[in-house]
Amino acid sequence: MSDSDDPGTRGGAGFGGLPVHRPGSALTPYVRSMTAYDMAGVEVVHHGVPSPDLTVILALGRPLTVGWTADRAQGREFHGLVSGLHDGPAFIFPTADHAGVQLAVTPLGARALVGLPAGAIAAGLVDLDDLWAGVAAELIEALHDCRTWPERFARIETTLRTRLQGDDSIRPELMWAWDRIVAGAVPATGALADEIGWSRGYFARVFAAEYGLKPKETVRVARFSRARIALGRPGASLADVAAQCGYADQAHLTREWRRLAGCTPSGWRQEVSSFVQDDPRTATAASTT
Repeated sequence: MSDSDDPGTRGGAGFGGLPVHRPGSALTPYVRSMTAYDMAGVEVVHHGVPSPDLTVILALGRPLTVGWTADRAQGREFHGLVSGLHDGPAFIFPTADHAGVQLAVTPLGARALVGLPAGAIAAGLVDLDDLWAGVAAELIEALHDCRTWPERFARIETTLRTRLQGDDSIRPELMWAWDRIVAGAVPATGALADEIGWSRGYFARVFAAEYGLKPKETVRVARFSRARIALGRPGASLADVAAQCGYADQAHLTREWRRLAGCTPSGWRQEVSSFVQDDPRTATAASTT
């Protein structure tokens, strides 16, 4: 739909002084980061923007209300949420006294931790307990009892390690194509199919079944994600980011931003000053799956 440094937290600090944590090596292929957030006093509707990662949210206060439209009445409440890959904005509605942890989960992590390919929950908002059969509720209750963010991150890691399943494989051809696309190393997705030796139609079908986005949609989302990271850096101009990330010009960047994020780049910059989806200064642009 992604804070003061703490000696017990790997990964540094995100917006507002809250920590960004990088999991240990056992989870590195599956969870890219854990980000603490706090919506206290936030009145704006937050845009959950597309990313090459799935999103898992663990709400520590009141349930989080999330939907695919700007109409709050169409949203659903979640204490634990899994969001599949998507190419449009989710809308996260302000809730007083709400805090929690957001996890950036790789497509490989979807198989390893949930037991499903990312494509099975594409563009979906799924209650985590529906997938974990009560484990999510137990984890969230345990997080309430933790006194610090490092304790919460450690508790989450412990639970995730127990959820690792044996079948976490993705076809090597699809992993290779995914890494190429997310790294921005693909001039045309048809060329990937040609290099693999598959028909272009078959490649598009099996790619979408695994990841939930078609190859061309993934190219757009990956380029958007790189632009979002670049725009989070101090002093970055829209024109420079557009050129750096492969947009035709600044107007092209802005059009794509409206379509994928539901807001302008400038609007997003204002929004993240009050609420963090993830830290664009530390987010990883390339897939490690």
